[in-house]
Amino acid sequence: MSLISVYGRLTAFALAALFAVAVSGCSDRFSEAAEYAQTAQAQLDAGNLEDALVNAKDAIRARDDVAAYFVLLGRIEAQLQNLEGAYGAYLRALDLQADNPEILQAIAELGLQVNRLTKAEEAADRIL
Repeated sequence: MSLISVYGRLTAFALAALFAVAVSGCSDRFSEAAEYAQTAQAQLDAGNLEDALVNAKDAIRARDDVAAYFVLLGRIEAQLQNLEGAYGAYLRALDLQADNPEILQAIAELGLQVNRLTKAEEAADRIL
């Protein structure tokens, strides 16, 4: 089991928490993004990757300042074997949340796979 899948369960909880906050009266955009993300997570869990991808991208269109949405997109892209797309999503998440261990681990692993060795090494060094 990779570190990405372990943190995936933690992120699912975080997405549920974000959704709960959104439903309690935050802005429409926040609520809309959280609903898309929650749907995408459920679809990912069910193996419905294409629909999960659409909903994750919709969550990001609604709120492109939430690292968890890019992490979710990265996990979906990785499951779809789109390693460049997964790497790009995690890289964007890193811009938003530079201290997240899942993001750093994903950048280190995916960076090696897509020949982004400098970024992979930097992420690995930050983990240590």
